[in-house]
This record gives sequence, structure tokens and C-alpha cells, in this order.
Amino acid sequence: MADSTTRCTRSLDTLDRSESLMAEARVILELRRPIRGGADSDVAESDIRTRLRVLIGGGALPRIELNQVWAGRCGAAHACTACGQAIGVGETEFEVTTPAEVVLFLHCRCFDIWMRETASASGEAPPKH
Repeated sequence: MADSTTRCTRSLDTLDRSESLMAEARVILELRRPIRGGADSDVAESDIRTRLRVLIGGGALPRIELNQVWAGRCGAAHACTACGQAIGVGETEFEVTTPAEVVLFLHCRCFDIWMRETASASGEAPPKH
């Protein structure tokens, strides 16, 4: 009996985690439509902030509590989670692993905006990186 209770509890935990990951994925996929406007510097900070607020509100981006952050040169081009623009091979990027183990990619500028946005919403100072 105890074994079946343990298995049931694990199953429910797995289901909860799966639902959380699916919700995050839906928010990210909805925002995949890129913001028009060329290079990263052409995207207005207000547009990035709006997009970040939607991601934070939908649970796809945490408020500062990050499991792992890596900064370095991009090895394979992909879209920035914050602005939707491409992060080109060789550009500096932030790779962030959320508490739900979702990996996000951000331009340096977009990462800074995200940190300022979450800090201003929580009343905390943005973390130094």
C-alpha cells in the first residue's frame, strides 16, 4: 500500500511539473513572433519591456530567481527570448536556466532590461553580473 501511495504521489508531482512546463512553453511560443526592426539595437526598450512583462506574467520567466546563468559567445544562432530578434553566431549572449529547467537565450541588453524590470517590480536592486 505504501508503495502505491508513493508512486501516486510521484505521478502527481510529475503531472504538476509537466503542466507548468507546458504553460511556460505556450507563453514562449505565443511570443515567438519577432519584433520587426533589424538589429537588436533597433528594438525599442519599451517593446522589450512589454514582451518581458507578458513572459513574466505568464510564468515563462521568473522574477530574478535563476537556477543557472551563463554568458559567452553564441555557438548557434537562435532567437532572443526577450526581443525575438536573432542572436547571431559569435555575439555575446546570456543563457538562462529557469527553476523549471527551461533554457532561455537573451542578448546582453535584453538580459539587463529583464533584470531591471523584475527588480523594479519587486522593489529590489537588480543583481550584478
